[in-house]
Amino acid sequence: MSAAPLAQFRTDLAHAARIILTNGLMQGSLYDYEQAEREAIPPQQCRMCGLGAIHTAITGTPSPDRWTSDRYNAVTDHLNDYLFHLYGGAMTLPKWNDQPGRTAKQVARMLRKAALWTPTAQSLALAA
Repeated sequence: MSAAPLAQFRTDLAHAARIILTNGLMQGSLYDYEQAEREAIPPQQCRMCGLGAIHTAITGTPSPDRWTSDRYNAVTDHLNDYLFHLYGGAMTLPKWNDQPGRTAKQVARMLRKAALWTPTAQSLALAA
């Protein structure tokens, strides 16, 4: 992994953490569709899950219409490697995000920790 992608992962994940803290946490969906409709606000201003916040940090919207990009996939791969490092493959971001009682602060903290994490050759080999 070169330094440029790691720096970008860190920026994107830190931005996603700020979005979660600002907008609030959504569970079970990329963003709170009902809030968007009820309050007549754009999706990027609604409560979001961790993946929705990452997507918003990268593309400006949590919308699944723009779900895939190389950058999004690279950031979520880094995050999945971090979760594998912590939980040994038993956890995904949606599963972790949607656990009962999970808070926006907890999700933001995990995203910030993943942003600061540097994978080792051993951790990458275990995740492969």
